[in-house]
Amino acid sequence: MRTTRLFDQQGELKRRAKMKKVILLVVLFTSFVGILGAQPKVGVKIGLNMANVGSENDMEIIHTQFGAHLGAMLQYPVIPRFLVQTELLYTMKGYIYKSSDLVNNSAYKNNGGFDYLEIPILFKYNAIFPSIKFQPYMGTSIGLLLAAQAKLKTTYEGQSHCYNVDLKKDMKDFDLGLNLGIDTVIMEGLTIGLRYNIGLNKIYHDSMDLKNDDKANKNRTLMLSFGHLMDLD
Repeated sequence: MRTTRLFDQQGELKRRAKMKKVILLVVLFTSFVGILGAQPKVGVKIGLNMANVGSENDMEIIHTQFGAHLGAMLQYPVIPRFLVQTELLYTMKGYIYKSSDLVNNSAYKNNGGFDYLEIPILFKYNAIFPSIKFQPYMGTSIGLLLAAQAKLKTTYEGQSHCYNVDLKKDMKDFDLGLNLGIDTVIMEGLTIGLRYNIGLNKIYHDSMDLKNDDKANKNRTLMLSFGHLMDLD
């Protein structure tokens, strides 16, 4: 009975800690936009993610994982031609790893998927033309890991076995990123954007690192977005 109660208490503490992290992210988001006094634009966006993990040297064996992102954005003019844009996104990242052994007639596939709640803060230059705006930008982001799972498939002599592995306990709760990209605004509010999100910290705990170099096990995500902005009256 005492053991069961102890496990229940530990589970409750973990749930409370997770809730505090979510509240912290929301507070940071609302506090940042609250200090800006200019009239903002508000909008929504959705798009495609092409994600990977690791350094450029890993590209031969680690393949692109396709996912999606969606969320809300707030855009503030700070000074003429310059904007600050904050977002709250649900975004999917991950990787696909494949290997094969022709001699032993075997193959292995590891399909990893990570779900994040992410807050980017972007600093944009607003280049205005008669019927179009170009907004190149850079900025940072912080992501809270919501879920992480690997789908594994092993094949040996024609026999395949599939199983799932929960990766969340082996990964860090927060992911810091650098964002570089450009948005195009047409028809008074429709947006098309391309962004490269570069992870700045390793996503696994130190005991799980697959490499010793500081470039290993970091998220890399190319994001194609479509959205709509409108004045917040």
